[in-house]
Amino acid sequence: MFTLHNGDCLTVLPSIPSGSVNLAILDLPYNISKAHWDKWKKEEDYIAWVSNILLEVQRTLADNGSLYFFHNDME
Repeated sequence: MFTLHNGDCLTVLPSIPSGSVNLAILDLPYNISKAHWDKWKKEEDYIAWVSNILLEVQRTLADNGSLYFFHNDME
């Protein structure tokens, strides 16, 4: 049995127990300014945002869990 979570990851992830996730798939905004929701004023702010997400994913992943992270080169 599995549970699919769909929502703002910084809202959903804290409610997930540590070590309980077998698969995390992340397709975050790329910070390439193609839409209003895909634009940060400073690259450092974007990196901090992604880092917070990855730390929560790391906490929730099981020891044998997998992470698929879709991203784009920011340059």
